[in-house]
Amino acid sequence: MNRSSPNVHELLYASHSAGVLPITSECNLGCVFCSNRFNPPGVEAVSLPARGVDELRDSLDQLAGATRIVLGESATRICEGEPLTHPAFERILCMVRDRYPDIPLRVTTNGTLLTEALARRLSSLGDIEVTVSLNSTSAAVRRALMRDDDPARVLDGIRRLHDWGVRFHGSVVVLPHGPGAEDALETVRFLGSHGARTCRLLVPGYTRCVSSPEFSVPRTAVERLARCASEWTTMPVTVEPPIPRDLSATIDGVIAGSPAQRAGLRRGDRILAVDGARPESKVHAFEAIYCGGEPVIEVERRAGGRAQRFGVKLDKRPREAPGIVMEHDVDVSRVREAVMSAARMWSAPVFISSGLGIRAVRVAMASLGGMGGEWSTSRLFQARNSFFGGNIGCAGLLTVSDVSQVLEGLKRRGIVFDAVVIPGEFLDRRGRDITGRPYTDIESSHGVSAHIA
Repeated sequence: MNRSSPNVHELLYASHSAGVLPITSECNLGCVFCSNRFNPPGVEAVSLPARGVDELRDSLDQLAGATRIVLGESATRICEGEPLTHPAFERILCMVRDRYPDIPLRVTTNGTLLTEALARRLSSLGDIEVTVSLNSTSAAVRRALMRDDDPARVLDGIRRLHDWGVRFHGSVVVLPHGPGAEDALETVRFLGSHGARTCRLLVPGYTRCVSSPEFSVPRTAVERLARCASEWTTMPVTVEPPIPRDLSATIDGVIAGSPAQRAGLRRGDRILAVDGARPESKVHAFEAIYCGGEPVIEVERRAGGRAQRFGVKLDKRPREAPGIVMEHDVDVSRVREAVMSAARMWSAPVFISSGLGIRAVRVAMASLGGMGGEWSTSRLFQARNSFFGGNIGCAGLLTVSDVSQVLEGLKRRGIVFDAVVIPGEFLDRRGRDITGRPYTDIESSHGVSAHIA
């Protein structure tokens, strides 16, 4: 796609507005599990060369209002790359910090270019955290699956982060190759022993464009790995993508040295109230604690078959990270607003959710109580990610055609509807999906109103 195309500028603006600063789509590795390699034909993805420093400086105003600024991830259809490959990365980082001295900075990297000088610079930039996509400490695995011709350098980079006191997290894509589970556990051990604050075990995602089953790893196997790792490390180890079984605000882990640890909170504690208000979900509980200054938390802790209730006060400033790690579930207020709006405007709406989100949305709807909860759950249907296929199940990768397939199926079953409520995650600022198709095609194709939740 032409770099001067208005669509690229629109995507960049959307990224900046979300607090993400894309600087390059280039990468120095060739991971066999890279999501950018397996997009089906028709995906409107954009790859950027290294952006110029002057262009990036002119973009900084668009980051105003961000609660944090992220480099190395994607918020739109721009393919994320390895930010440290940018020849002016350190200069860019300092430029962002000079413009926004108090906003937290977040960098996601594969870690292979973390030099001593860069680690030292990172340590001087105030509130900054690095996420290292380590994936494996095995030289053989890294050469075979990540095309890393110098496997030792990432391990040295992580040691440098630790030595310079740079806060960092790790992530591991769990693949059924080589040593398998043992390799993943050894990678988690390395991260924990070198000061990583958390570690995410990622269930590998793959599309219909993957012809072999090499990426097929049961989620249950990854969950077992996380439980095993949690038995011998205090570092929080979580599984992504999350599929919450309920909306209980149970703590999955506590970061060492954080306000939560200093207050005595532990993995498995359940948050009953924050400043006297009962949380509706994990998302609600975390936001209340994160936004609050010295929040008072009522906690339930179960041990030896008995439940103990007590209160703690976290010594933290408003919007300071509390150090609590919880699985992401659902914003119940968003679900409530969608249900109430649909009930006011239409007589027979239906609600669409992704495969990964439908359980949490259904529980959230049921929690609304009364006829609203019962009525909405009976009108909730799952859209499968048929366009991407494979094991993709997230809302952000749904398409208009996926939603249309659901509606066609409802018609065949004789289910009457006059509107459809769809998640906004898969639409851009113009209301188009990742293939460029507008959601209004749903209205014209099916003769119903479409509402974005």
